[in-house]
Order: sequence, then C-alpha cells, then structure tokens
Amino acid sequence: MQKENTLTVEQWCGQWFTANRHKWNGNTEGGYRNLIYSHILPSIGSVALSDLTEQTITDFYDTLRSQRLSARSVWCVHLLLRRCMDEAAREQFIPYNPVRLCQESKAEEYKAAPLRLGQLQRYLSAAEQRLLKQIPETDLPYVFLNPKTGAPYKLHEFYYLHKKILKRARLPWVAFRDLQRQCMEVGI
Repeated sequence: MQKENTLTVEQWCGQWFTANRHKWNGNTEGGYRNLIYSHILPSIGSVALSDLTEQTITDFYDTLRSQRLSARSVWCVHLLLRRCMDEAAREQFIPYNPVRLCQESKAEEYKAAPLRLGQLQRYLSAAEQRLLKQIPETDLPYVFLNPKTGAPYKLHEFYYLHKKILKRARLPWVAFRDLQRQCMEVGI
C-alpha cells in the first residue's frame, strides 16, 4: 500500500542523497551532487512525487538538451533519477517509478579523433621522459613499478599516469585502449 506523502522531488532527492552518500566514494558523491543540485532540482524539484509522470520527465530531458547539455550528461541524469525514484517506489512513496517508462537513448560513446603518427611519437617521448627516469631497476617480472611505493602500478594508477602523459605532451584526450590499437596499427 502506498504511503501518504506530500514530498516533492527536491525533498525526496535531498533525503535520498543524504541517506546514501556514505556508500559512495568522493568522486561519485560529487558527481551525484552536481547532477541533483545543478540539473534535477532546478528543473523538477518543485514537482510533487505523486505528480511526476513520464511526460514531465521527458519534457525535463528535452529542456536539458535545449540547454546544450551533452547526450552523455542527459543519460547520466536519467540513470541517477531512475535510481533515486526506484527507491521512492520501493519505499512506497510512489506506486511505480515513472522514470522507467522513459525511453532515454543511451549516450553514444565519446569518439576522440585518432592521434596522428607525430602525436603518437610525442606521447611516447613524454612517457619515456616521465617513466624511464622514475622506474627503479628490479629483477621482478613487473615492467612498471610505482616509484613512490615500489609496488607494481595498479590499473587506476596507470589511468592517471596516462592522463599526465597526455597533458605533458599537450595532446587531446584519447582512451588508453584506443592508443594501444593505434600503436599496433602503425607497428609501434
């Protein structure tokens, strides 16, 4: 049975965010806070949960797109709002989650332009300057050891290292897996 409520989207989202924020890491919490307080609440925060409809949500997404929000950002808003309203339905503040009725298309993957051969060479040169000066000599089977810890680099550390190398070489963003593919294609 549905609970009697007069909660607005703003009240529920604030309550939901506060109750769950301890479960997320700092980046996730910051991202959710931004989506909720910069996009969701200013547009539909005053709507009562009981008045939230598929049309209200679809219009909200259209408004976000008209404000030149990227397809990926609208998709992220959709996923977060759906998650938040799933819990409102589970807590019986609403009979069902109207966000689940919206057919928000998944955002296309970010497509970066491939690096040219000269850019690949700049990347490798920057990587060599950054890495080879810092890598300690070792008999261990690991190729790269973190100079600060002496332990092998972890996956997330490689990601940040990759970002630093791109920045040092003044290159546009390219996913590491795409960089690997491009290097193989040119025989590097």
